[in-house]
Amino acid sequence: MKDIRGDVPVIVGGGAVVTRGTMEILAAHWKRHRFPVAFVGVEFSSDFESYGSEVMEMFNCAKSIGLRDGRQAEGIGRWASTDAVFVHADLAFALDRPVPPPARGITAAINLMPFFQILRAHKFEPGHGLSVWYSKHAIKVFENIEKLAAAYVAYHRQIALRYQEMGFRLVHVPFTPEDDLFAKMALRGIRGIEFFRYDRSIANCEAQIAASAVLVGSRFHANVAALRCQTPLRPFCYAQKVYDLLLEAGCERKYLQGRNEIIEGTFNIDIYTERSGGFVLSEMELNKRSRSATEAIERAVGLLVS
Repeated sequence: MKDIRGDVPVIVGGGAVVTRGTMEILAAHWKRHRFPVAFVGVEFSSDFESYGSEVMEMFNCAKSIGLRDGRQAEGIGRWASTDAVFVHADLAFALDRPVPPPARGITAAINLMPFFQILRAHKFEPGHGLSVWYSKHAIKVFENIEKLAAAYVAYHRQIALRYQEMGFRLVHVPFTPEDDLFAKMALRGIRGIEFFRYDRSIANCEAQIAASAVLVGSRFHANVAALRCQTPLRPFCYAQKVYDLLLEAGCERKYLQGRNEIIEGTFNIDIYTERSGGFVLSEMELNKRSRSATEAIERAVGLLVS
């Protein structure tokens, strides 16, 4: 950031980058240098009001603000005075389609994440970095953190065992280093699971998913990867954004299970282990999302250089 000058346009992209900390640093730098800035594919990590006046001023002056969350598009209008906001598909849809490697047997891929678990002293324990936020805005979630953490592990162990009983080769595909660590802990003692090492290349992750007969996915981008690969998807909706992603894509309601269903006591593990089925995004809908993400990037670039 120290190399940014007043005449150098800046694009801020990616779902996880718009945290209060990163935006306060960027806004302080922007206030000194007033460089042109655009946002694409972003998602706010907390309440708009917590970002402060300097961040709001920067967003008011942004050339373009592309959001992947329609709910936030409504909220930002009440926080900032800008007409630069629009909604588009996640940026991952703009990537080239993956080429799957040759499949080895009938493979079921799983992606686990530290769902309401925090790594402390080399051990995962129930908890969440946003516990204070949940206590104010999602009290049901806050009151059920330990229940959610335990049920997530128990259900995924059952799912893994059932796939093995049906003759599937089982692989775990991590989307962060923590996913790999957590999966090895959560699935400890279940023999025959192949744990792929974390790979920063999304193409390599997607290639493994493309070669699989089904994905049981937790991470947002693991679910996006299955949609892009048109691999039958059985999601675990760990957050509202995953429910929203799949509802907007047309996923059948029976496959939309996760956090809410555990709290409500309606979680149905049998949906995950049917021999066939799962949600597959149509070619038409996939192309639509690819165009949406690509056009969002082109819009941000075009406005900054014009």
